[in-house]
Amino acid sequence: MPPPPPSSPNAPPQSPDDKALSLSLTLAFLRATPLPPATRHHLTHTPPSLPDGHGNTPLHWAAFKNATSCVTMLLAHGVPVSSRAVGSGWTALHDAAYSDGASSLQALIAAGADVNAQATSGATPLCFAAQEDAPHAARLLLMAGASPDARCVGQPGPTMSRFSGYSPLHYCGHYNAVRAATVLVEFGAQLEVKDVVGRLPIHVATARGSSDVLKVLLKAGAQVFTEESKGTQTTGNTYFSSPVVEMATTGTGMDEGEEEEVSSCYYNNATGRAS
Repeated sequence: MPPPPPSSPNAPPQSPDDKALSLSLTLAFLRATPLPPATRHHLTHTPPSLPDGHGNTPLHWAAFKNATSCVTMLLAHGVPVSSRAVGSGWTALHDAAYSDGASSLQALIAAGADVNAQATSGATPLCFAAQEDAPHAARLLLMAGASPDARCVGQPGPTMSRFSGYSPLHYCGHYNAVRAATVLVEFGAQLEVKDVVGRLPIHVATARGSSDVLKVLLKAGAQVFTEESKGTQTTGNTYFSSPVVEMATTGTGMDEGEEEEVSSCYYNNATGRAS
């Protein structure tokens, strides 16, 4: 789990007792042990969705640790399934997807969690499943109706994130998340969706040297010549950029057999010949 966001200045103030309770709950979830009787009693008298100092509620921690019994207990005590972490805007479903917590994810979906909820960054739970190469979470989210092509929001400018406009397949290419990429392709994820600066998943995969994901994309039929404002190869008056040129300049870590297989896919896709 990445470092939690700093507390928001607009977060409601917490009394010392509230902070102590939140800490007790968080520690219990982290240890994935049953809650002590005293804490269980407090749950019926104190809102169990209080954020800790970093904006995360007990439900977020329970989902992240895949502590399903804690997830269901908190939901039964009235914690909104759509509770968001202060600052980051993560829902518990984001946490469950991030850690590939299949059983907690199923419990949250059954309770009505929005599978396309966007965090402050614009990332959906499926984006996190792709980033962390979490195939079980990816499959469950897609089966529940998650968009395979949802894009992380962002606009060009000095504060633009390098992930702005990423789809789940972009994340797979960035982190060589081959298991999640395989699931996304199986569910029909678009291969040619662009981020805010015009990069396709195949561009990101090659630039990052993600040869495993590159192989998945090529086998799925990803185009190897993509129209760009600048490029290295031309056809008539149209300029094209070849992701494989990027691959050649960054290195892939592939062995000879893998290079031959990728080269074959590249040739077949470039010429329109079936593999």
